[in-house]
Amino acid sequence: MLELVSSNFFQVLRLRPELGRLLEPADAPVKGTGEVVVLSHPYWQRAFGGDPSVLGRELSIGAARLRVIGVAPEDYPASFRGISIHAFVPMMMVEQVDRLNLDQLESRSTHGTFVKARLRPGVTLEQARVSLARIATSFKEQRLGEWEGDDQFNLIPASEVILWPPLDKVLVPVAWMLMAVVGMVLVIACANLAAFLLARAIDRRKEVAVRLAMGASRGQLISQLLIETVLLSLAGGAVGLGLGRLALGLLVRADLPLPLPIHLDLSLDARVLAFATVVAVVAGVLFGLAPALQATRLDLATVIRDESTGGGRSKGRLRSVLVAGQVAVSVVLLVAAGLFVRSLGVLKGIDPGFGRQPAALAWVGLPSAHSGIMAQATVDRIAQRVVELPQVRSVGWIDNLLLNTLGSSTTSVLVDGVEPPPGRNAWEIQRAAIDTGYIGVSGQSLLEGRNFTAADSDSGAPPVVLVNTAFAERFWPGRSAVGRRYHDAAGNEIEVVGVLNTAKARSLAESPTPFVYEPLTAAKYPVLWMVAGVDGNADLALPAVLGAVRAAEPDLFVVQSKTLARHIRVMSLPLELGASTLGAFAALALLMASIGLYGTVSYAVAQRSREVGIRLSLGADQRAVIRLLLWGGLRLVLAGAVVGVALAAIGAGAVRGLLVGVAALDPLTFVAVPAVLLVVALIAAYLPARAAGRVDPTSALRGRD
Repeated sequence: MLELVSSNFFQVLRLRPELGRLLEPADAPVKGTGEVVVLSHPYWQRAFGGDPSVLGRELSIGAARLRVIGVAPEDYPASFRGISIHAFVPMMMVEQVDRLNLDQLESRSTHGTFVKARLRPGVTLEQARVSLARIATSFKEQRLGEWEGDDQFNLIPASEVILWPPLDKVLVPVAWMLMAVVGMVLVIACANLAAFLLARAIDRRKEVAVRLAMGASRGQLISQLLIETVLLSLAGGAVGLGLGRLALGLLVRADLPLPLPIHLDLSLDARVLAFATVVAVVAGVLFGLAPALQATRLDLATVIRDESTGGGRSKGRLRSVLVAGQVAVSVVLLVAAGLFVRSLGVLKGIDPGFGRQPAALAWVGLPSAHSGIMAQATVDRIAQRVVELPQVRSVGWIDNLLLNTLGSSTTSVLVDGVEPPPGRNAWEIQRAAIDTGYIGVSGQSLLEGRNFTAADSDSGAPPVVLVNTAFAERFWPGRSAVGRRYHDAAGNEIEVVGVLNTAKARSLAESPTPFVYEPLTAAKYPVLWMVAGVDGNADLALPAVLGAVRAAEPDLFVVQSKTLARHIRVMSLPLELGASTLGAFAALALLMASIGLYGTVSYAVAQRSREVGIRLSLGADQRAVIRLLLWGGLRLVLAGAVVGVALAAIGAGAVRGLLVGVAALDPLTFVAVPAVLLVVALIAAYLPARAAGRVDPTSALRGRD
């Protein structure tokens, strides 16, 4: 991966080289100059073993031969964390090294360029924002290029960038949501610990009373009990760190269909260990304090005289509150997981409108010398080589693949009688250039008119396009679009010769989006997606397809290669991760809440063993006794479930923007989750109640409570 930077980039950041020198303004004064490269420190270590003699070597990057002049400092992670950058190249060399962004230096519609700036002394961030807003307004008034009314400069402090500014808008709320989920599970675990400590404090009442009677201060006993609690919490934290390390290892090795290779440092460093230790200590103190206070708040004479170890109503109420709280938090997590699972089901059921048959993809950049007729010859030669493979049915080409998260392309459309949107000079419509084989291999359908022909690619042929049904309905509702004409931004008249089905362009959840398909000769960039339809497993065919591509054109730059199914799956990845993560935490929360309920009912049954014996000896029905004990646990569950459903309904708005085809207050989810919880809780409460209902009355009466 390369990072194209201005020649004064490192000077603005005030960075010093690890080796040699960094880029300087004199290295690339004008477009097409700057045949030098600065290596990143990790790449220098990995590819050259940290060899200082790398200075002066020439590297082939794209269509350019670049001379190594230095190595970036070790502590500079490049502009965007997680994306491994191999080298820094002057932006003036964009045409030679980056076939994806040929017009990056001129086009005003390019939104992939990020500027790093250093404010002058005394200038605030807000003042800079005001100045940039004035510039944007000036561009709008001058109608410069494609600058439109809602285009603005977004100024973000470098310290607030986490990974990548567009991605951070999604990453930050998701990270906070994940922290909230983890916090809820931690609360349930701590509530279980507190309930256990309360029960243990009741059993130790006489021990504590004796210690107090012998002169121990209440503060000393509270400190001792808190130390025991914190040690338990630290032990649990250590186990959690081990499980966390295991989970991170699985995550790193997971084969996720990411649009770019992401490499994040997920190791458990000193900061993580310190944070986990602090959380464990604080949790131990907070949730151990109430049991410690309860255990040391005693009437010494009464406790020492009394043989009973009963805990009193206040401790019973506190345990009940803890159990109900666990149930409430579990309901919130289960509802959130249910909403995500339901959304994922809806998303999986959406037809993208293409990709119905297995296919292999290769995103390739044509050599810079290949343009016009030569580019078409190259494309034809590659297609011929690939289609000769026994597992390949056909091959098609497109320059702007649908559902591509790494970029998009639009064209300006003016239709007589249809006014552009407010503040716009024309309709900006998603577009792509395709060849004659794309429709068949992609699985899209030609519903009306004709496909492109070889004649449409001739230089003197009148411009023609295919449109989708959403385009036809937008501009000529109720009428046939074939034979209709519109104008582009340059005033050229374009004829519609065919209508395709409406496929998903940017996301699976989008409404029908107008789309224009142009002949492949109208491709805006010399970077094309080759779609090879295959028989059988596309994953198995992909290496052979890629090998045929490289054999046909050895100088070709392959940006990506994957299957079409994997490409489409990227669209559902956020929901898949959300559903699996929330589902796992919700299941864990339900398990812990059930354990807490089981323990509470078991302890309550043990405290009431003499009462049970009396009831049974007086002829009470065994099932009636079981129902009585069972109700003691279920009422806690019902109370917690009611509170949990209310909290889930209040917080549902926080995930509304992440859901697809499911309302935040989805009735099915809000009914099914409490039902599942009640079934699990019924089992957890029934087991100890049934055991108590089967005790021998004589043994129960003889024993102590």
